[in-house]
Amino acid sequence: MSGPREIAADYVRRGWCIIPVPHGKKRPVQPGWPELKISEQELGSYFSEALSNIGILLGEASCELVDIDLDCQEACDLASGILSPTNSIFGRASKPTSHYLYYCETSSQHFKDPETGEMLLEIRSTGHQTIFPGSIHPSGENVEWYEDGPIAKVESSALLPAVSKLAAASLLARHWPAQGGRHDAQLTVCAFFVRSGWSTERIAAFVAGVVAAAGGDADYAKRLATAQDAARRWSDGQAIQGWTAFCELFGEKVAQRASEWLGLSTSSSRSQKQDDGALQSPGMLKHGSDVEIANRLYDDLRCKHGDVIFDEGRPWKFDGICWVPIADTELRLAVHRYDGGTYGPRSAHVKLNKTQINSILHEFSVVSAHDNFFRNSKTGINCTSGFINFNDAGDATLIPHSPDHRSRYAVQGRWPTICEEDQTARSLLVKLLRGSFLGDPDAEDKIDLVAEVAASAALGIGTQIRQPRAVVLLGRTAENGKSQILDLMRGVLPDEAVSSLPPHRFADDKYVIQLAGKNLNASDELASGKSIGSDTFKIIVTGDPTSARDVYRSVVQFRASAQHVFATNVLPAFQGGMDRGVRRRLRVISFNRTVPVGERIHGIGARICRKEPDLLLDYLVQGASRLIRQGGFSTPESSLDAERDWLVDADPVLLWLDDEVRIDAMAAPLLVGEWTWTARSARPMAIRKGPLGMAISTAPATTRTSCSISSACWSVAPCAMAMSTAPTAGGTF
Repeated sequence: MSGPREIAADYVRRGWCIIPVPHGKKRPVQPGWPELKISEQELGSYFSEALSNIGILLGEASCELVDIDLDCQEACDLASGILSPTNSIFGRASKPTSHYLYYCETSSQHFKDPETGEMLLEIRSTGHQTIFPGSIHPSGENVEWYEDGPIAKVESSALLPAVSKLAAASLLARHWPAQGGRHDAQLTVCAFFVRSGWSTERIAAFVAGVVAAAGGDADYAKRLATAQDAARRWSDGQAIQGWTAFCELFGEKVAQRASEWLGLSTSSSRSQKQDDGALQSPGMLKHGSDVEIANRLYDDLRCKHGDVIFDEGRPWKFDGICWVPIADTELRLAVHRYDGGTYGPRSAHVKLNKTQINSILHEFSVVSAHDNFFRNSKTGINCTSGFINFNDAGDATLIPHSPDHRSRYAVQGRWPTICEEDQTARSLLVKLLRGSFLGDPDAEDKIDLVAEVAASAALGIGTQIRQPRAVVLLGRTAENGKSQILDLMRGVLPDEAVSSLPPHRFADDKYVIQLAGKNLNASDELASGKSIGSDTFKIIVTGDPTSARDVYRSVVQFRASAQHVFATNVLPAFQGGMDRGVRRRLRVISFNRTVPVGERIHGIGARICRKEPDLLLDYLVQGASRLIRQGGFSTPESSLDAERDWLVDADPVLLWLDDEVRIDAMAAPLLVGEWTWTARSARPMAIRKGPLGMAISTAPATTRTSCSISSACWSVAPCAMAMSTAPTAGGTF
């Protein structure tokens, strides 16, 4: 085991400034220690004793090393779900993850409980020191590494909000009501954050963590349902709990401090207390026209929400993580405020009816229009910990959330993911993927392709890659895993980002509007070859402009951006063959194995999304990097085989060729264009399949057959075909 001198030497080589600390103590006694600079050659003078603690001078002296010191248990419990991931964490037996290390240019700051004065956590930087592994804590416990890996480098603009959020969550968890009052507490907190403008997903993740740290049930789905109910009632104009109830629950000191740490200023909270978040009086109008009210409505909403844009048939606001739609009810109620307002020199009164309200909202859509706003979004995955940005080479970096990214959805999970290799091997995600493709020669290629398809949906680029494709999950037997993979893809995104529209509904503009703004369209129904072969199917998969309308609403022009995934047991037949346009828009993933009863886990796809969001997100990031680098999906050999079989089954001429010809690898190819060939006494043909096409040559006559191959045959071939012939007795070309 290394002694203090050897450990200190390692720290010096890392670029850290070391401080000698007495054995079993936390504070140095060396005079002038903040200015002490000990080189590796001088270690013997300061660490000559067998027992000595090792302190690290933080901040500027040690390459901007920062220690997030978690003093309370609640902070330790919540940190992994809130702080940016890092591979450098240490502590002691009773609190093994109480210190998170980062490289960051930031100042020191402490967060205390305003009622008890107890320290919750600290940002320790320049001017502070911390005893590091190799030391003995005053409690007698060894200070040990929990994980001694690369230290994450983060910006102060990302670190401070995360630490502040952790402090607020820890504070609320410490003051969470005892058993019996917890349900009402969740209702109050969810309602308060709804009124503060948080998205329901953000509320659910935060409250679930607080409840878990307080010893309760951390059921994300339940918290999400509570938040969604509060949001619905708020948008409907119903009364929900606000600042007053929040203060009554936690006490005014705790409520104010938590609000400040979460970026909800005390003055803003007091304003909510006074007027329950209502908009101010509309005041005097000049003309009272629909256009004037529409412009005033736009200004009102911008004052309340910040930037407001209208795109793809609806208005949007940014909630701090992503853009979310403004409820139609909120819009109409905002217009109602102008009913009875005065205008003109004679102070006439505005009298609104349904027709005028609709007219005002129509003009509002013109005033706030930002056409193709989301079409020009930044390529990346929006997640809980920030925005994962990808360059053209597929390299990923984490940056803070911003409205400029134009993200409409956030994927659950934090990235980068910290997970041991043996943990990953035992995960539900690995069990699903390995179990579904076990025994397949190209299993790894299929697993990669599934990641790329899910990543395409998470990125929102299903129609923007070089060759957009609808993906067909083909499993001819039951319990083969395809339905669970489909559930996994659905669960990656929030419900509002997913539709389930089968292809035969694409031609109906009342249904196809469901695809507007969606990142994934996943259906258990593939329907007929006729619907797949339609021009509408091609337009939707490729993301070309299309028109649609919601019932009782105007026609909306939009570009579908969803990644389409369909599950089926049988590939549909095509009358007259499958044309090239359809073929290049499809990719088949075959599921050949029936999972044994003993290996099946009920609802495993959905469970992975709930229980392993970080691991799943990392799997998506790997798929996204590969997808962007390649410019398109990977191509497992089994996918090509399945697509060739589908093509042959769909075309009677190709089916004849498949049945009647034999393979001849030595046939010399001769490229042909359009041919019409009638063989009255033809010889059986030999085909050589190559990477670019098929070569057809004649062999000695052994049978008599008659067929006709027209130019249509060549137009539906999977690739270029080459034909070579020899003189044939009785045969004509």
